[in-house]
Amino acid sequence: MPLPKFEDYKAPWELDKDGKAVDADKQVTDPEKLKKHLYNVLTDKEKAQTARDTALGLNTELTGKVTELETAVANKGAEGLSEMQKLQASIEALTTRTANAELAKTRLEVMTGANLKPEAAEFLIGKTEAELKASADKLVALGLVKEATTAVETPKLDAEGNPIVGQPVIKERNNSGDPLKPGDKTLPSREEFVKAYDASHGSVFG
Repeated sequence: MPLPKFEDYKAPWELDKDGKAVDADKQVTDPEKLKKHLYNVLTDKEKAQTARDTALGLNTELTGKVTELETAVANKGAEGLSEMQKLQASIEALTTRTANAELAKTRLEVMTGANLKPEAAEFLIGKTEAELKASADKLVALGLVKEATTAVETPKLDAEGNPIVGQPVIKERNNSGDPLKPGDKTLPSREEFVKAYDASHGSVFG
């Protein structure tokens, strides 16, 4: 409990046994009371000093523990930061590999779509699909495209999956009655065919 102001403080001889104020002219200084009061004051002072010293010691001890804890936390934080940096580096490396793989896939698709020659790959530049397509258009304009190949006709199949064989086309044949064109050849007549065959194999036709 805090002490009141000095002018409000009442010494033991200023109060009667019931705690009421005694008039100044009626106050009697009792040496025994004064001694006891002084002793109590000194005792309280000693207790306060002891409590203060104890508190100071405890404060020093707690300050040391706090310092130790702060150091431990700082070291642990540094270790944690190191692990976090390693994890971040791994994530960045994985992201880079994924991006490179995706870019390689897009480059291949653009090259295939533009029908570019394999040797044109080193001139295909860009980091996005739009940039790669713009670069591919320039390479196409420079003629770095594959030569067109003759498409192989897919055979026609019947309902059972067998190839449908059509009539062979006889080149350089001229049907009877068709007007001859430059370079056309006519088929021999029966008589001319028999005559030619007899001349090389002997007569077998009558």
